[in-house]
Amino acid sequence: MSSENQTRRPPRRGPGGPMGGVPEKAKNFKAAIKRLFSELKSFKILIGLSLILAILGAILSIMAPDKLKDLTNEIQAGIVVNSDNFGTVMENLSKGNNIVDYEIDGVTISVEDQIDVATQITKTLGEMNFEQFFEKIKNGDEEARNKFYNMIEEFPNSVQSVIKPKMDMDAIKNIAMILVTMYLLSALFSFIESIAMTDVANKFAKKLRTRISKKINKLPLRYFDKHQSGDVLSRVTNDVDTIAQSMNQSLSTLVSAITLFIGSIIMMFVTNGIMAITAIVSSLIGFVFMFLVLSKSQKYFTARQEELGKLNGHIEEVYSGLNVVKVYNGKKEVDKKFDELNQKVYECNRKSQFLSGLMQPMMNFIGNFGYVAVCIVGALLTMNGKISFGVIVAFITYVRLFTSPLTQIAQAMTSLQSTAAASERVFEFADEVEMIDESNITKRLDKSKVKGEIEFEHVMFKYDGNDKPTINDFSAIAKPGQKVAIVGPTGAGKTTMVNLLMKFYDINSGDIKIDGVSTKELTRENIHELFTMVLQDTWVFNRNCKRKYCL
Repeated sequence: MSSENQTRRPPRRGPGGPMGGVPEKAKNFKAAIKRLFSELKSFKILIGLSLILAILGAILSIMAPDKLKDLTNEIQAGIVVNSDNFGTVMENLSKGNNIVDYEIDGVTISVEDQIDVATQITKTLGEMNFEQFFEKIKNGDEEARNKFYNMIEEFPNSVQSVIKPKMDMDAIKNIAMILVTMYLLSALFSFIESIAMTDVANKFAKKLRTRISKKINKLPLRYFDKHQSGDVLSRVTNDVDTIAQSMNQSLSTLVSAITLFIGSIIMMFVTNGIMAITAIVSSLIGFVFMFLVLSKSQKYFTARQEELGKLNGHIEEVYSGLNVVKVYNGKKEVDKKFDELNQKVYECNRKSQFLSGLMQPMMNFIGNFGYVAVCIVGALLTMNGKISFGVIVAFITYVRLFTSPLTQIAQAMTSLQSTAAASERVFEFADEVEMIDESNITKRLDKSKVKGEIEFEHVMFKYDGNDKPTINDFSAIAKPGQKVAIVGPTGAGKTTMVNLLMKFYDINSGDIKIDGVSTKELTRENIHELFTMVLQDTWVFNRNCKRKYCL
């Protein structure tokens, strides 16, 4: 063995933390998402059905406010005086001596009834003209409004029947039934879509776990030397769960949110342009402020994950070697280090949670501010006869439909970032090079008959990524019954020799023979039957040892 090549296998590496946490962003988001969807081809029918149902549910939600507007207008028409019929009555009164009997909605208004109406109006108004009286009512004069309705109560029955408030219950019932049907269908579509996506998520997660489980048994040892066991475990658990949760929630949410967002904008402008601009501008002002807060909080969330990884790494290190810590009185040192790391996690967590805690109040403010703006502008337009009261009610709903998708889209995109990172790690693992197929090897040594002669012939081996070989032109023979000790400094290749003998790694050149038979002609399973391997326990601490004797 060459003593100058004191190289060791590549150090184990992971993404930061004992469990190998999922990175926040993928290396290549577009490629990761494209690969994910290609893996979902077997579920394309269910996914397509879910997305169609999500879009249909969103469309029904967008159409509902328009029907709600019609319902509100019908109800409003039934609680106020019929202004059209009242105008007809007043127009006929203005004819003076030329008044005659006439009909309104099939009801005959006689001359006597018209005279009676004129008398009541004169008695109520006194010296005030009708325009002044109605101006007072428009300005909210409660006394004038009460006088007006008391005056109507004194009108003849024929006139009261055509101008008094009257609800069209048939029309109200029809609109209400349409609204209920739309909401029920929307809820039904959402329910079916949720079940379908849950089924896809669970089946896909099961498929991935089965695939990873089979893959683990086919990977060479060099993969596990380069990756932490926690990293591999994280791919099987955390990463697969992240993909499943995103499939269950984010995908359909993103599609329905985009549909709601675009559809609500279109419907708002179709209903009334001024009100649409009011609703959009009032909501966007709040969102600009919200995004400013989010941009400030992102660095604290990133720092929290980094510090949490360091803390978890320290805890795992200490507890895995707890006996050594106690024997060498290292409790004070590890406690001090823990307190430092814990304090950093606390500070990052406090700041990130404080800023994220502002999100809900801010969302409430955005919604309420939009409602207030819509009500004020709507009231002004209603007073000028530009819109009906039902338009205001519809826009209050549109404000909610406009602001809610923005939040959902932001959350879904964040979730997709994590999903892309998780899928990238899972498929990276699934695409790892497997051990060479040995199905064509037929030679076999019987463990009950093998003698145990081991021979290394000019063996040369280099770990992937190393510049120099760990073992170079090494030859040795161990006779049957001999007790052999292999001694050397760290990195000399002692463990590597055992790994090559057990065929955990394939040699670059030379040969290893068992009873004269090359290990290249034997399967790994057969070789493992011939040996008993007892491993040592190791503890490695990431600190400078100041003792005279260190592990």
